[in-house]
Formats: sequence, C-alpha cells, structure tokens
Amino acid sequence: MKKLIFSLFVIGFVGSNGLVNVAYAAEFQPTGVNPTNSDKDNAVSGLGNSDLIVVMEDGAIVHGEVEINNLLDPNDKVLVNSELDPKAVTVDDYKENPSSVEKKELPKQSINLARSATPPGYSIKLKNRASYSSAAFSARGWRFAERFYYPESGTGAFLRWETFRDSGVVGGILAARNTYKYGKNGNYYGQVIYPGGYSYIEGLTTYYTYNPIPNTWFRVSNF
Repeated sequence: MKKLIFSLFVIGFVGSNGLVNVAYAAEFQPTGVNPTNSDKDNAVSGLGNSDLIVVMEDGAIVHGEVEINNLLDPNDKVLVNSELDPKAVTVDDYKENPSSVEKKELPKQSINLARSATPPGYSIKLKNRASYSSAAFSARGWRFAERFYYPESGTGAFLRWETFRDSGVVGGILAARNTYKYGKNGNYYGQVIYPGGYSYIEGLTTYYTYNPIPNTWFRVSNF
C-alpha cells in the first residue's frame, strides 16, 4: 500500500445521523522483509519444530483447528485440524523443503481460495491457539482475503493480526464492503496494520491491501 492516499476510517459505529469520522493518512511506507528470516520461517514463527501444520491448496498454512463456513449457508462448512489431518507435517519438515509438502484440497463446493478484488463470502472460525498464514497477494487495486475471520466462542473477542512485506487494512463486513464500493485511489475503511508489528482487533474481520507489493501476506491468530 505504498502510495499517498486520502483515507477514511470507521472509528466506531455509524450513528443515526449517518456521519462517519474521517482521518487522513500519510504515505504508507512498508518496512520490507526482515533480512534475517525467510518468508517460510516467518509463516511458522512462534511454533516449535515438532508442531504440526497443514498447507492448503493455495499455499496458506493452518496450525491448530479452524472451521471454514459459508456466510450464507450454515450447512456448508469444513473443519481443518493440524493435529488430526493426514496431510499434516511438522514445522521442521516444512522448513526443510516447503515445495515437497503435500497440500490439502477443500471440497469443490467451497468457495475458491484465490485472493480477489471483492470482499469474501466465507469465514474461518479460529479455535483456541489456532493460526492462519495466508497465501501471497499480487495484482493491482484492492485485493481482499478469501475469508472473514473470527475467534471461537469462549476464547475472547480479539484476533491477533500481522502483515508481511506491505501494509494492509483489517475491517469488518461493512468496512470491507465500503472499501470495495468507495475505495477508488486507495480510500479505505478499517484499521491499518504495518509490517514488523501486530494488532489485536475485535470481531468478524478480514484483510485487504491496495496495490500490494508482490508476495505480501498476512497471519491471523487466536492467542
């Protein structure tokens, strides 16, 4: 998101008067990749070498248990559990040769995993101690994650968000849709996150980024 933009935030809820608070953002300056760590190491940082992960068909990485849900069809759901999945591998094996790891395919009725120019129609529930590292983003304009994300009931209301290579925005359904609808020239609704740090953000949220640096990706965790 390295460009000068006039930016709109949803800072709280839109009141009955229909007004939205407005903030002005300076130029985004990505910090780039930490030169002491490769992307594959960042994707599993914080995990032990013997911890199990599942590599999805698009290259995303799941640790722990997640539930993929269709926002419009409660019967359309898929569970992925790195402790039980036959395609799970250890972090150590993944680091040694990521390209050799067998990837997990989802049922064909589930939505395509590709990052897109529109907000997602599916969500992922992250159970306690679960994490999800996305596949890489590319292309021009606004690019949205393939899912909304939320914590399992009873594990707290917040998820931990991180972005790598470039800055991004995290927002709920309304913020994502408003960014899609009004986001010409990089205007956005939501909370900006930057490489090199993390933010705890409440509720059902997703990730999006504008003109991403190639191979930009994010990680969202429930811990």
